Amino acid sequence: MRSMRLPDFNPVAPGATASLKIPKWALTLLGFSLRFGGTTMTKALINRVSLKLGTRTIWQVVTFGSVAGGTILDRVNRSLNIFDDANRLSCWLYDRNMESGPLKDIGGLDMTKVSDDLFLEVDIAPGASAPTMYANAYFTGPQGATPEDPNGQLITKLISLPYSFASGGRFLLPFEPKGALVKRAFLQFTGSNGTTTTNGNVSRFEVRKNGSPMWEHDDQENRFALQEIGKRVPINNQYLVDMTLENNLSGALVTADAQSLEFAPTFTAADSGVCLFEVLDAPYNLGN
Repeated sequence: MRSMRLPDFNPVAPGATASLKIPKWALTLLGFSLRFGGTTMTKALINRVSLKLGTRTIWQVVTFGSVAGGTILDRVNRSLNIFDDANRLSCWLYDRNMESGPLKDIGGLDMTKVSDDLFLEVDIAPGASAPTMYANAYFTGPQGATPEDPNGQLITKLISLPYSFASGGRFLLPFEPKGALVKRAFLQFTGSNGTTTTNGNVSRFEVRKNGSPMWEHDDQENRFALQEIGKRVPINNQYLVDMTLENNLSGALVTADAQSLEFAPTFTAADSGVCLFEVLDAPYNLGN
C-alpha cells in the first residue's frame, strides 16, 4: 500500500465546499482519510463528503435532518470496526474486513481504467470556526486488464436513499441496484434504539430476491449476529444489513438476475432518515 497526501483543498472555510482534484496516477485508489482541525471543527460540522468521477457522484454521505453527513459516516465506520479518531474521518473503497488479500482490493478504483478525473468534495458547516483540513489517500498498483473486458472493473459506491414514513409498518425502500452487487445497507433512523433483549424502532429488516428471503432479522437477532459472526459493532440509530457478514465477498447480493427485489424495513412508529447502500458496480452505472 502507498500513502500520499493529496493536493490542498480549496477553499477551507465555514459554509464553503472544499474541493480537490485527485491526481490521475497509474494506481488504484483504495480510500482516503480527512484530517481536520482549527478553532472549531468536528465530524458533526461536515455536512457532505462526495467522491465524483467526472460529474457523476459515485460515493457520498450527506446531512439528513439534524444528523450531519460526517456523523453518519462516523457511524458507518464504527460499525465496521474502523479506528475512531476525533480529528479524522476515513472513507474506504477497498474492504479490509475480507479474509483473503486479493478480495480486499476489490472495490478500489483503478484510475488507469476510467476516462474521467476524480474529485473530492467536502461541505463545511457554517458553524465551523477557522477550520483547517487536508486529505491523505491510500493506493495500490493498477489492477491490470482482463481478457474478457480490458476496461472493466468493479468499484465501491455508496448510494444514499432518503425515506420518510408517517406511521409504523413494513415498507419497501425504492432502491434499484441496476445489476450492482449489494454488500451492505446502513439504515439511519431517528426513533428508539433497541437492546440485546428489545427491538428498536427498526424492529426488522428483510431482503427478498425473486420472492425468496436473502436476509431476515429482527433487531435483537441482528445485534447478536453482527457481533458473533462478523465482529461488527451495533451503533445507535443505525440498522446494518451486512450481506458479507462472514467477511466473504461471495455473500454479496447478486442483482443482475433478479426479477424482483425487496429491501423492506419494519418500523414500530413513524420515522425518517436515509439508507446508505454499499455496492460493487461498474464505474459508469449507478451514480448521479
